[in-house]
Amino acid sequence: MENKKISIAEWVRLSESGIKFSAEIPLNGNSMLPFIRNKKDTVVISPVAENIKTGDIVLADICGTFVVHRVAKINGNMFTTLGDNCLNYDTPVERKNILGIVTEIKRNGKTVSADGLMVSLYGKGVKIFLPVRRLVHRVISLFVNLKNKL
Repeated sequence: MENKKISIAEWVRLSESGIKFSAEIPLNGNSMLPFIRNKKDTVVISPVAENIKTGDIVLADICGTFVVHRVAKINGNMFTTLGDNCLNYDTPVERKNILGIVTEIKRNGKTVSADGLMVSLYGKGVKIFLPVRRLVHRVISLFVNLKNKL
């Protein structure tokens, strides 16, 4: 079955009106690189039907902005997300702010299930290597600043 392609805002509006469905949504931004590519990949977002776990890629309303990021931490009813290409965690949100879950990623005519083993391992790696990525970013910034001063 082909999913309807709509914007995140439209999906949220329809979902909040009580219409529950999955939709293929193109994403803008680089926060999930290289896993989800800006304006090249689409994701299928579905209503959250079961418990959310760390590693799931979700659509969340974070301080009035819709983001598609990976769940990095769960503390009771509070969820903290992190973009794969981000150095800092997002502001924690309540469960009610998790609006949907990514079930598939579509790239070049191929579909990958978002709950597969490779996707899960990739998500764990993103979180584990976050301190290393922060350190590399700082070192690169130091060199860039030094070069600009010369």
